[in-house]
Amino acid sequence: MSGPEGMYNVTGIFARAGLNHFWSWPIYVLAIMGICVLWNRKGLTPATISIGIILSVFTAPHVHLWDLSLLIIPLLTLHWLGPVIGSLIIIATFPFGITYLVTYLMMFGPTFPLPQTERALARHI
Repeated sequence: MSGPEGMYNVTGIFARAGLNHFWSWPIYVLAIMGICVLWNRKGLTPATISIGIILSVFTAPHVHLWDLSLLIIPLLTLHWLGPVIGSLIIIATFPFGITYLVTYLMMFGPTFPLPQTERALARHI
């Protein structure tokens, strides 16, 4: 798929659902404002930076498969093999047509253990 339907973000979800993808811009602005509030309240930590990267990639108005390389940073905070495993999982989903679903799960799956990972890192320092 090319055009907005082939994007791995809010724009792609709207386009595949037949909705006007113009609405991805206000969502992007809200996400950036949310990231600013998060960083202002919680500071810059590996977890908050990772959440900011995930939100900005997911809500950016123009994201294709190669732009997902930005997710290497959040995946590295989970495990040093995270980017390799994530890449292999995405490649393995191509024949089954579930690449979008798996990509979205990979975007938001790491956000839940990030606070626990940060606490574990703090104990070892």
